[in-house]
Amino acid sequence: MENLYQDELYELCNTKYVTNIEKEGEEIIETIRSVDSFTQNEPLFMPPNLSNEILVDDLVEEFWKNSKIFDDEATFLLASLQSATNEQLKNWQLWKNYYRQSLNWNETSRLTELDLVNYLIRTTNRRPSVLHINCKRLIETDISNTIQKCLTFHPMSGENSLFRVSIKTDMPLQQLLGQLEQLKRNTFGFKVQKGLVTAVLKQDNISHRFSTEDYASYSNYEYLLALPGMCEMSCSVRFKCIIDNNPNVVVNVVFHNEPSRGLLKGRRVRVIDIEQIVRAKKRTYVTFAPKDQHIIHEFEIPEDSLFIPLSRSKKQTIDLLKYMENLKMTIETTK
Repeated sequence: MENLYQDELYELCNTKYVTNIEKEGEEIIETIRSVDSFTQNEPLFMPPNLSNEILVDDLVEEFWKNSKIFDDEATFLLASLQSATNEQLKNWQLWKNYYRQSLNWNETSRLTELDLVNYLIRTTNRRPSVLHINCKRLIETDISNTIQKCLTFHPMSGENSLFRVSIKTDMPLQQLLGQLEQLKRNTFGFKVQKGLVTAVLKQDNISHRFSTEDYASYSNYEYLLALPGMCEMSCSVRFKCIIDNNPNVVVNVVFHNEPSRGLLKGRRVRVIDIEQIVRAKKRTYVTFAPKDQHIIHEFEIPEDSLFIPLSRSKKQTIDLLKYMENLKMTIETTK
């Protein structure tokens, strides 16, 4: 064996082993040896008049095409929703972690994310009862279009459901207010209700809470959040949007302006949450009971008692606009 050439050793390893030449035609069980695959060195069967390069290129292209479809997380989630049964859709345990998973989506595109969002908006009867996802590829024009689609869709289902999509953006609050004003002009019956601004500032392990309902005036002071003393303040503006002829659908739009964490500490992060809530049609229930069960008891509680009324139990908040105005005046005087 030591005097054999390399080619002879290769032929020996790839030659079919036969115990006896005379018994070659008999049916015997052959012991498999640990050698390479018997198809590894065989020529590829080619149809006549077909080039090897064309066949290989087609196979590679088809392989990468299928790989990209499988790697796209938005397409994978859309396929999972379309193939899921009603029992699986109602099981919220299967869908509650998709927001954390969507934060790490890297293979999606704007078109696949739009397909996923549009499917969830339209098919209210074929979606989980609660689902929250994050989309990285959507742009600013998609925000107003998504709000309009959420409100103008008339659901046929009688079940309650909630779908929320988070979109990271760089646009300020004034630009979002401009988009909402444009929706008022272009969409019949569009209304914005209950605008509220809340903020939390942490200083020396103490949380200071702020609030105001004048979100339009707050948008003029939003740039102050980038100052060094305000970098730890987190602000959120919440809007409730409705349409008169579609009472079963409510859209909440929340604009977050928060400090960044981790490697980007010191910067601001803006995220817009669009939340579509589909409510079941109201049903009237009539109950009958004896009159003696409908007695109302009225009593007074003395002021010196240990009971704390609910009106006093609320934690007091600071006026955000006054705080911003004082901060602006302080900056102007120090210049």
